[in-house]
Amino acid sequence: RSEPMLTDADNTLTELDRFCISEAIELRKLRKELTGVDWRIDHIKPVSKGGMTTYDNIQVVPAKWNQSKSNLHNNLYFTKQEVVLNG
Repeated sequence: RSEPMLTDADNTLTELDRFCISEAIELRKLRKELTGVDWRIDHIKPVSKGGMTTYDNIQVVPAKWNQSKSNLHNNLYFTKQEVVLNG
């Protein structure tokens, strides 16, 4: 499955955005390989609500969580506190 809205049709992505998207795609694949669970690249702020495909608005999340989220909220899957404590 290709990732939705990760194209750069209007050529506005920065080099950092492209790099982070590429890394997120690889992380999604690695997490699937390690866990057997489907993962998706999610826009934290949904595109339908003005979110952009930028390095600071994407996260790799379980597909099931992403589907239930739809465009209903802007929650992070991993909070910054969890990343610091567990990282």
